[in-house]
Amino acid sequence: MSGAADAMIWHHTSVVVTDIDHAVSFYRDQFGFQVSLESRLEAQIQQLLALPDITCDLVQGYSPISGHVLELIEFSNVPAGADSRLPIWPGKAHLAFVVPDLQAAMRSLAGAGGGPVGQVAEFREGPAVYCWTPAGTVVELEQWHDPPQAEARR
Repeated sequence: MSGAADAMIWHHTSVVVTDIDHAVSFYRDQFGFQVSLESRLEAQIQQLLALPDITCDLVQGYSPISGHVLELIEFSNVPAGADSRLPIWPGKAHLAFVVPDLQAAMRSLAGAGGGPVGQVAEFREGPAVYCWTPAGTVVELEQWHDPPQAEARR
């Protein structure tokens, strides 16, 4: 485990795109992106971002170069005037880390000047939360029901 938040693995890097199908084709054709998950989120993304009505389509895949997971995400129903720092705008990104204790990791981030963007949301793997960093970026903390090994991939 690494750092004060006890991160177990760096799970994924998420990038907001304007057209999910075009982005998937581009990353597949240019960099060998291999799709491993496709999903549409409504209630969960609304909880994570504290933005009612926002929805998203996302695709996760891995790089055959490094094995790292890339998440491409396209948002719909983005409210006018939403915080420009949020990872809901094309070109914005967030990093996601798996931690053994979500509440302890959130306390650690709060002690370092960070804090939750919205609420904790429950996913199949376990609870997750988006958090501000003191630099104004967003990280996602995930606590899986079945903790991964350091080399684990979703």
